[in-house]
Amino acid sequence: QVVYTVQSICRRGVIMTFKTGFVFAAAVSLLLASITVAAAARPPNFVLFLADDMGFGDVGCFGHPTILTPSIDALAHSGMKFTQFYSAYPICTPSRSGLLTARLPVRNGIYSNASVPLDMIFRVFLPNALGGLPAKETTIPQVLKTAGYNSALIGKWHLGHVDCLPTQRGFDEFYGLPYAQDEGCPPKCPFPPWPGVPLYDNMTIIEQPVDLSTLTPRYNQKAFEFIDKNKDNPFFLMMSYDEVHVPLFASNAYLNKEFKAS
Repeated sequence: QVVYTVQSICRRGVIMTFKTGFVFAAAVSLLLASITVAAAARPPNFVLFLADDMGFGDVGCFGHPTILTPSIDALAHSGMKFTQFYSAYPICTPSRSGLLTARLPVRNGIYSNASVPLDMIFRVFLPNALGGLPAKETTIPQVLKTAGYNSALIGKWHLGHVDCLPTQRGFDEFYGLPYAQDEGCPPKCPFPPWPGVPLYDNMTIIEQPVDLSTLTPRYNQKAFEFIDKNKDNPFFLMMSYDEVHVPLFASNAYLNKEFKAS
């Protein structure tokens, strides 16, 4: 399921929010059309949110009676809300390949020879995987780079981690996890041969295992820094939070606290 909202923001920016899996040829057309329209002025900035395992009914603007999502609701109310959509696939890796290339996973190389239900397992890249998004595929940041954009992916990548990190597929900056946080997560890894999930800063592992209880605030801070650094340059920022994908962790500000509508 997907929620897709567009809203003008400061300096002619556009915010787009997706839920897992969206074949986004229409979105790419929107990006390029916006750049063309703004050619005589400053190009718009783009911020794209991708949320794993978040159902369309989990947000207030789609009618959830108790979960509070005021910021997402504000985007929907002041921008555009679409209620019909397509998904490249209902799991992490192929949904991302479809999103970033505007091609079906079977065309961009993210598929397996297994049949359902094993297919659901082998179509995600595990820590011991050697494959990744083929280098011949064209991604959003590569297209936007030709128009002078700087780009960053903050959050989960899950499109390969052997010679296939985001900075090797078009992004200028990467701060996040190479795969899902349940694939070797602390405190006890369910698969002993796998090390704890690493946190990357571009091409360097800076923490392993990653402290998932502080990860979301760190993602936010990195996003603020990237936006501030590019205040005079057009940018594309992809925020791919690990939550609400399990396992769920909370920072001290939210731990053991309940926030819901009355």
